[in-house]
Amino acid sequence: MFSFKKSSTDWPDSISLDFNEKIIDVKIRPHKKAKHYRLSILAGGKPALSVPIYGNFEEANKFLKRHSAWLEVRLKRQPKIISFVDGAIIPFKGVEHRLSMQHQLRGLVQIKKLQTELVLEVPGGKDHMARRLEDWLKKQARIDIEKQVAIHAKNLAVTVKAIAIRSQSSCWGSCS
Repeated sequence: MFSFKKSSTDWPDSISLDFNEKIIDVKIRPHKKAKHYRLSILAGGKPALSVPIYGNFEEANKFLKRHSAWLEVRLKRQPKIISFVDGAIIPFKGVEHRLSMQHQLRGLVQIKKLQTELVLEVPGGKDHMARRLEDWLKKQARIDIEKQVAIHAKNLAVTVKAIAIRSQSSCWGSCS
């Protein structure tokens, strides 16, 4: 096989894979320090292939095809992305809730039961709905997490200094 050194500008932006007539674009990410090919899934569920900057495109393509089954399984496991828009259904504490945009500028997110469904009423209108709902969900998560952390800290006889809730793209669930 003929191989030559390539610079990062010689790599395409992506490679397309065909999964049973569904085309998936895999982003190509050349790295100066990379010594091996590495397949991963980025935040947002997009697959990426990290490649050595002087790697071989044919080898990268073969690597990707060899690991396409792994990628297909991981992509199927990815949670469906839900937009925080009026009428969307989101899970909250294991139960589906419909989002309802409220046009009043002030107020708190509230859970209401309407006939047979639970509704999360979010004030502030369209421009503020996603941010207000995300803030509220983080607050609810903090309440639940603090309760569980207190229980486990007591059982382990340790003191917890701080709890941080962030939008992680890596290092999920790290604890120190």
